[in-house]
Amino acid sequence: IGANTVTIATDASAKTAASAINGQTVNTWVTARAETTLELSSFDDDTNYKFEIRTSSTQVATVSATTGSSDVSELVTAINDAQGTTGVTASLVDGSTTVIQLKDHDGDTVTISRLEDNGSDMTVTAKDFDNTAYASAQQSTGLSSTATSNDIAEVRGRIILESEKNFSA
Repeated sequence: IGANTVTIATDASAKTAASAINGQTVNTWVTARAETTLELSSFDDDTNYKFEIRTSSTQVATVSATTGSSDVSELVTAINDAQGTTGVTASLVDGSTTVIQLKDHDGDTVTISRLEDNGSDMTVTAKDFDNTAYASAQQSTGLSSTATSNDIAEVRGRIILESEKNFSA
C-alpha cells in the first residue's frame, strides 16, 4: 500500500475531510465516510420553538413548531420539511417521544442557533457513529432563548476510515 499525506484544515467539516482522504484512495487504498449525528432534547412543554439549522453558508433553514407536553413529533416534521435545503433529517430516538435525532448523512457541520426569545430551552448532544455521546468535554450544550449572547451549537461530523488492506492513520 502506498503512503500519502492529506492536509485537512482544523475547521474543515467531516465531509471535506472525507473528500480529501477519498481523493487519495488510488494511492492508499483507504476510503473515508462521514456522517454528522446529534440529538435535541430537554424541550420545554407546550412551547413554540423557532431556530435555524445551517449546514453551510448557503444551506440554511428556519424551523418552527410547538412541542407538546410529551411529544415533539411536530418539530420532527418541521425539520424534515427543511431537509431539501439543509440535507438534515430528523427522527424520534427509538423508544422516545421527546428526543430528536438529527443526521447529515454526508458529514456537513450542523449548526443550531436560536432565533426567538420565547423563554424556551433545549439541549444539543453530539453523537458518534455508534450513537454514543462524543467522548469529549464539549459533547453536550444547552441552548437558551433567554441567553444574553447569541446561543449557537455547532456539531462536526465523524469519519470512519476503511480499507481492504491493513493500514495505519
